[in-house]
Amino acid sequence: MGPPNVSWLLLPRLPRPLLISTGFGWLVVTGSDVVPAMPYLCISGGFPDALFARTEITFANGDLIAIAISWIAMLVAMMSPLLSDPLLHVERQSLRHRQWRSIALFLAGYLVVWLVTGATLVLVAVAVQAGLDQVPVAPFVLGIVLAGIWQSTPFKQRCLNGCHRHPSLAAFGARADAEAILFGVSHGCWCVGSCWAFMLCTILVSGPFHWVVMVVVLICSLVERSRGPQPPRWLAALPFKQVFSRHLSLLSRGAR
Repeated sequence: MGPPNVSWLLLPRLPRPLLISTGFGWLVVTGSDVVPAMPYLCISGGFPDALFARTEITFANGDLIAIAISWIAMLVAMMSPLLSDPLLHVERQSLRHRQWRSIALFLAGYLVVWLVTGATLVLVAVAVQAGLDQVPVAPFVLGIVLAGIWQSTPFKQRCLNGCHRHPSLAAFGARADAEAILFGVSHGCWCVGSCWAFMLCTILVSGPFHWVVMVVVLICSLVERSRGPQPPRWLAALPFKQVFSRHLSLLSRGAR
């Protein structure tokens, strides 16, 4: 079974609120220009001039709220399907009258981590495009190379394993609130470690292809999260590794 089929089977099993939020996020992202996506520009001069010009253009309108909203819409569209297990864990660990409060605190901690990451990735994308202004290499190509390298490292698999860690949460008082927030922050950090290279790729491309990359990233993320924890070895985190291995084994059997 290929990765698209795996993701197609996983999506309908998500809780309805997550499916609704995912659909809403995609509606916002595809219904307007996505601010975090970097536009293609041709700027003469050295790296410092290009970096300054691109930074100024990116934040020309000073509308940081619009950038934040666009980034949040991307997160809602792409990360909601990945939050089913941790949200279910928070719900099960909380008393009935505190469940929604604990979930909100978890999401707040998770969102703060990704907002900081989003600002960082936008600046990194600006620097990448400025550095490649005089080089005949598309920034997106560099993003794919970085993502491929990161996907191959054992550190990527450690981050994936961290996404499956669900600590025990207190049930009463301020400690329950604090641990819900800390769980959101820690899960957000592991999620950033797992997905930062993928998300950088989505920022380094603009136009309709931006949405195509988002879909591919979502499929890859769903497949690799569905595998569960793995030993942190080189190439262990490649999302299509098991699929390719299965096909190769079938081909080898057919050759015999």
